Amino acid sequence: MLLAPAMLLPLVLSLTAWAPYRSALPKLVSGRQAVAARAAAAVAADADTVDAEADAFFRSIDENCDGLISFEELSNHLGSLGYATGAIEHVVDMLDLNRDGEISPEELRESFRRYDDPALRAALGLSLSAADAVFDALDANGDGAISRSELAAYLKGNGYGDPKYRCTADAIWQMLDINADGAVSRSELRSGYLTYSALRTALGMGNR
Repeated sequence: MLLAPAMLLPLVLSLTAWAPYRSALPKLVSGRQAVAARAAAAVAADADTVDAEADAFFRSIDENCDGLISFEELSNHLGSLGYATGAIEHVVDMLDLNRDGEISPEELRESFRRYDDPALRAALGLSLSAADAVFDALDANGDGAISRSELAAYLKGNGYGDPKYRCTADAIWQMLDINADGAVSRSELRSGYLTYSALRTALGMGNR
């Protein structure tokens, strides 16, 4: 069926008006895909951080290095934090997903993902309040960032002043200064504190 000129003109005009938007459509779709990709990458990065935190905690609790956390090993850790038997059993019940009496690295990772909240960290002795207390002690001038000299002074006060510990101090700085900008922020200290049990020891939050 042929369109009359009177009907054809509005159609041509509408197609002409749509042309700029049609050319922009691939860019719009591409932009949405890029946003989705960035979001997926952020989720993956968060998952990697949680897994690293779980693995670091696992290594610090698995005293006999058999690849499993026993009830006794976790009880010793939680008992040292002042937890009563009932509370210890509750935490073990949260982490022992297959109810076989032991906690595998995979179970701990899954638990950290499932219960990614301050309550679990506090129960396991990984409370951010402790990290914040360390940050406040390190930030001697109160400017909201830790300098290398402030870290050195703090480590010296915690028994790491001997030159033989210089490599230790350098390693701690590299762990903390995640973005390598020459200063450690509160969030960077929190991340390092939660991830590395050796760092908590060096910062006076454990036994050397």
